[in-house]
Amino acid sequence: GSKAAQHLYNEPSVWSAPFVNRSGARVSYLGTTSKNEQSNFFINYDRKFGDHNISAMASVERATTELEDRRMLYDNPNADIYNGTSVSAGSLNTGNSITYRYQGGTLSYLGRLNYNYKGKYLFQFVYRTDASTNFAPENYWGQFPGVSAGWVMSDEKFFKNNISWVNFRKIRAPLANTGNNNVNPWKWLQLYTAATDKGFGFGSNGGIYTTGFTPGVTPNRALTWDKTLQRNFGLDLAFLNRRLSVTFDQYFNSITDILTDM
Repeated sequence: GSKAAQHLYNEPSVWSAPFVNRSGARVSYLGTTSKNEQSNFFINYDRKFGDHNISAMASVERATTELEDRRMLYDNPNADIYNGTSVSAGSLNTGNSITYRYQGGTLSYLGRLNYNYKGKYLFQFVYRTDASTNFAPENYWGQFPGVSAGWVMSDEKFFKNNISWVNFRKIRAPLANTGNNNVNPWKWLQLYTAATDKGFGFGSNGGIYTTGFTPGVTPNRALTWDKTLQRNFGLDLAFLNRRLSVTFDQYFNSITDILTDM
């Protein structure tokens, strides 16, 4: 087995160069910190029993992502005080300074089983199940199986005796179900945006604007993986003592539960 992890930290301290002591002068600070981790574990098996050949693979993949994005604006910097730090940059503009945080992750289990008899009759079964935090907990998991069969027709006696000018002919027929989670996260929850001047005050604040919350789009808890049924027919040919090869493939895809940008 193997395990690989990636740690990526990135925090650029980017300050603007303001025109200090001028009307409307402003200092801006942009900072981003991100952390990505991924772990993989594999088990492989390969063995031959006479004319029977079997190989298998099982794997687990886990990934997590964390991101913090900050934007801070400072008003009215003073040239005699400002030295490139936040404490000397002026007055923090709380209405236009924001911090965005994101957390997400995926977990996948996958496996593959291959079998062939004399290298002539070929079979493959694949299966993976994936979980994504882009969806509600009851819809985390998507199931994606696939099968494939192949026949090396040119190894059959009837083919060799009657079509000797074709050196190789193989027919392939895969069928698989795949999916995507490409929808913005947390859209299954009701989200709100806070603004310091969008709320209407009552009581002692009656008649003035205060902090208010604006609801985002209506949540859809039923969001789940989109699904693509993939069908393929393939033909491999070789002629002139295998000096000329031809491959033909035809694909048919059907997509359901399509996700749209939200």
